[in-house]
Amino acid sequence: MGEDPGDAGEPSSGSRGKSQGPGHGGPARGYSWPPFGPENKAALKHGAYSESVIAPRAKAILLAVLEDPAMPDHVRTAAFASAAGAWARAEAVAEVLFEYVCQMSVDDMIAPPMPGTKAPVDVWRMADAHASRLRSKVGLDPMSYARIARDLGIADRALDAGLDRMSRTGAQYVTRAAEAIGPGDNS
Repeated sequence: MGEDPGDAGEPSSGSRGKSQGPGHGGPARGYSWPPFGPENKAALKHGAYSESVIAPRAKAILLAVLEDPAMPDHVRTAAFASAAGAWARAEAVAEVLFEYVCQMSVDDMIAPPMPGTKAPVDVWRMADAHASRLRSKVGLDPMSYARIARDLGIADRALDAGLDRMSRTGAQYVTRAAEAIGPGDNS
């Protein structure tokens, strides 16, 4: 009987049909934005997961500790370099999160931003606890410093005793060798 209006590319009565405006197949509006550059911080909330925020802060924390004459000497050794670096990064993350949380209302601090996520204050607490554990491993709290100093002292004494024993044993070998060779021309 009648021809289907949709077959001819015409909208059927009562429907709006295809839009031809910008974003719907029509001409562009004539403006655009440049791509985000390396220093872009548009999507940054707090920076705790951003290398550009954490790396300089961690470096400053580590340098402050290494340059402080009151810090224990063991922290400056190569044996502790990796642990000290990891601790400085953890401290930087905890500091950034603390600053972020401090800017919030109490309600925002304690409420998870979305279902299934942690409240901002809980995220900071976990980061701070991690930094505290690493601080302890490096010996930057009184109890862990005492433990590390004791352990390093024992190791130093064992090393000294071992070197003394090696020196005495070596001297005995030299004496025995000289006796075995006997007096003679050593030229």
